[in-house]
Amino acid sequence: MARAPRTSAASYALFKQRAWAELTQPATAAMNTGQKSTQLYRNCYTPLLDAVPAKVPLAGRDLLTAMQTLLFNAGLTNAGNARRVHIQGGNDLTNVERLEYEAWSDYLGHWAITRLLCCCLVSEPEDLSANAIAGQRGYLHIYAAGGRVENNNWRVAFNIHPVDIPAAVGAVCPILDANADIGHFKVSAPGSASKPDSLIVYMRRRAATYAGIRAALVTALQNLQIQQTFAPMWEEFQLGMAEAAEPPRVTWPTAGHGISISFGRFRCLVTAIAFETALAQVAGGVLGNLTQPQFDARVDLAFPIYGMPIATPHDQNQLALAANNADNQAFMQAFALYKNRAANTYTNVNAVFANRTAYP
Repeated sequence: MARAPRTSAASYALFKQRAWAELTQPATAAMNTGQKSTQLYRNCYTPLLDAVPAKVPLAGRDLLTAMQTLLFNAGLTNAGNARRVHIQGGNDLTNVERLEYEAWSDYLGHWAITRLLCCCLVSEPEDLSANAIAGQRGYLHIYAAGGRVENNNWRVAFNIHPVDIPAAVGAVCPILDANADIGHFKVSAPGSASKPDSLIVYMRRRAATYAGIRAALVTALQNLQIQQTFAPMWEEFQLGMAEAAEPPRVTWPTAGHGISISFGRFRCLVTAIAFETALAQVAGGVLGNLTQPQFDARVDLAFPIYGMPIATPHDQNQLALAANNADNQAFMQAFALYKNRAANTYTNVNAVFANRTAYP
């Protein structure tokens, strides 16, 4: 019997259990706050919450064909680039890369046949470019033609198997084009299968449009292969489909737009801070003196301080922590350590949280 969709409060409880087991490992407990958050992200946030069939990343000709189809479905054709496709942390993909994938897919398909029939092989294409190689794994961000001014405060996500990512791109692009409240969306490239949020739509949540947009996304994607689980602290509305608020950014007077924090990383950093605070204030710095209920209570106290209600930890309330506030400084120090920088990197420039806009 299939389980019911899991609330963010239910998965938050499961996450705390995992976090307690991880943070009380002596090796993890000895790490700095940023390193603890990375251990939490790797070992408590990312692993699946349910025993479900594994997603299988594509490889070889299947991956090349999928990438060619994905880019074509995103509007990258010989007629031009109808939308923008950007490799997270890298460059844009264009029709040039689509043609690279197509050439290699055709070559490998032809080679497999002619090897058996006549041994008259076609010429081998040039090696894939660095862009084409990078685009096969990781996240790909897809933007509407001409771009949009984005001020997103919400996300809707789907846990889609790699084999259906190209079809998902083709299904979501018309919804992106038709709804100005969607900023853009991203997908895990078909050569990757490491995360449950394999398609995320970033948007403004407004009462007038949200229900219709979410319903359109569900209708477009529900018949694809969905892995029926999701990451902790997202609010599942169907199995393998979930929603959540955008976390705040980190900013300071000379920062411009500031620095984004991922949804999971934000919660892992707060959990690491809560553990260290409980250890120092409740257990006198002695790991063996801290109990799981004491840890849980401190996490339950810390989440609302940073805007996350414990009854709905997928949500995000507005923050008003001043630069010299102790909780603000604790986060900025942990955030710097996570980025392998000096702990005072952000406190020295009076970094604070920048709230996402709330829409009626």
